Amino acid sequence: MMNMILSILVVVIIAIVAIVFAVKKTILYVDKEYRSAAIISFIFPIVGLIIYAVNIGSNKKLARSCIAPVIAGMIISAIIIIMVLLILGGVYTGGSVHTKNIPMK
Repeated sequence: MMNMILSILVVVIIAIVAIVFAVKKTILYVDKEYRSAAIISFIFPIVGLIIYAVNIGSNKKLARSCIAPVIAGMIISAIIIIMVLLILGGVYTGGSVHTKNIPMK
């Protein structure tokens, strides 16, 4: 039980650090008038891709301000999903590696 709580705490800390880093590198460098679109693109990457596709021809500045948060949001989402799956795998296997088929010397 303690290992599971510790694992969840590690995932939460890594997720917070990754989100803060991504926000510093993507959203804070966007012009103020496009910052809300960048935040939406970070939280909902599919919406950001749609905003990018719609505005690539007409408003290139808005389109460029949405693509970096989309990529950052997708990467952070993938990292969080992988960590959660690893934790759930550890919980369902008892938190240890099965050693049934490993011969003892």
